[in-house]
Amino acid sequence: MWPDLIKKAKDGGLDAIETYIFWDLHEPVRRQYDFSKDLDFIKFLKNVQEAGLYVVLRIGPYVCAEWNYGGFPMWLHNLPGIQLRTDNAVFKEEMKIFTTKIVTMCKEAGLFAPQGGPIILAQIENEYGDVMSHYGEAGNAYINWCAQMALSQNVGIPWIMCKQNVAFAVARFFQNGGVLQNYYMYHGGTNFGRTAGGPYIMTAYDYDAPLDEY
Repeated sequence: MWPDLIKKAKDGGLDAIETYIFWDLHEPVRRQYDFSKDLDFIKFLKNVQEAGLYVVLRIGPYVCAEWNYGGFPMWLHNLPGIQLRTDNAVFKEEMKIFTTKIVTMCKEAGLFAPQGGPIILAQIENEYGDVMSHYGEAGNAYINWCAQMALSQNVGIPWIMCKQNVAFAVARFFQNGGVLQNYYMYHGGTNFGRTAGGPYIMTAYDYDAPLDEY
């Protein structure tokens, strides 16, 4: 299915594919990882590269996506002393471990742009600007930690944060010659199994995407 969808996206004029990494799917049990079959994101990224397209990799690991628990694995909720998406040592340690694992896998596969790979942008966290004020100073400390943790991964490409100081950042990006324009969404369809979809929708996530499952 992947090569066909990627070809359709390319034929539609896209030159980059954006994708999330879902923590809950890849680490359903703590320290037990699954990257098999449909969860083989490395194979997916290589399919994108073979089609001559670039990749925007949204590691999160909180992804929202109207997805169950925002993409967090449920075991994370039960760790003693944890507070999610804030300046909390337990949460930050788990987030760093998972982020580092994904980055390491991409490095080992040679997928970052400086390695000749397709990944030109990576994203840490997601839409935190919408909720940061509720966390107070702990929110500021956390988001700064996220930025420093991401930069410490040494991937050689820019990191972005969706909806974090976004208007000014976008204006500055275009002022400096940036040309990226993101479509939301280009492809969408049914989320099978017991997974969430869009708001008030149980299984579908497409937001009237031009390329749907039909």
